[in-house]
Amino acid sequence: MQEELELRLMEKSEGEPIWKALVRPEDMMLSVSSAQMAKEEHFIDQHREQLIQRVRHVDGVLDKLYKSVLNDEQYQTIRAERTDPQKMRKLYDLLPSWDWACKDQLYQVLEDKQKFLIEDLKGT
Repeated sequence: MQEELELRLMEKSEGEPIWKALVRPEDMMLSVSSAQMAKEEHFIDQHREQLIQRVRHVDGVLDKLYKSVLNDEQYQTIRAERTDPQKMRKLYDLLPSWDWACKDQLYQVLEDKQKFLIEDLKGT
């Protein structure tokens, strides 16, 4: 983007400008549209297989997601699974209904509770 953008607020009755602003290209920030964001794969989606196999102590992760991302029924259903990989698979069953913010919350919890695993996956 190379052109400047001039914005004006005009008085209705007299047509005189009551406010002007010049927006330079360096003043503008490009935003990512939701369509573009949908094309990008979230870290949680990119590393599905590894997270299912390697996350341990899933109950602690579920506790952090309870109420903010998981409702009571989802929480109880996942906790009923016997092994950590089974719990993670059940959690991933819910992912298609999650937005980017829900996946961000899961990522933050994993980064907090499974720091070394997340660092390892970031390196791959």
